[in-house]
Amino acid sequence: MPWLKGIRTREQLATLDLLPPLRSRLSWERQRLLNELAPASLLVPSGNRVTLDYASGDIPILAVKLQEMFGLADTPEIAGGRIKVSSISCLRPASRFR
Repeated sequence: MPWLKGIRTREQLATLDLLPPLRSRLSWERQRLLNELAPASLLVPSGNRVTLDYASGDIPILAVKLQEMFGLADTPEIAGGRIKVSSISCLRPASRFR
């Protein structure tokens, strides 16, 4: 298992990013479908890609600077339009939470 190379302690194991080994178990088609339905990031009106936080609960959170959202016509959606990303945390211009 190449993902476990160099891991000797429980603490090192706890910091292991499990996404790459889990994705490697999926076929190319399943990986494409996962990226389509549960993207790691969303394109915002400013043209930047902003990472979604799925670890915070049932609804993913989009932490983005307010000015990057100007021009947004509707609530962003994932899962083929079934889930609205209704939790948007507006960051200060320096990309910090209030």
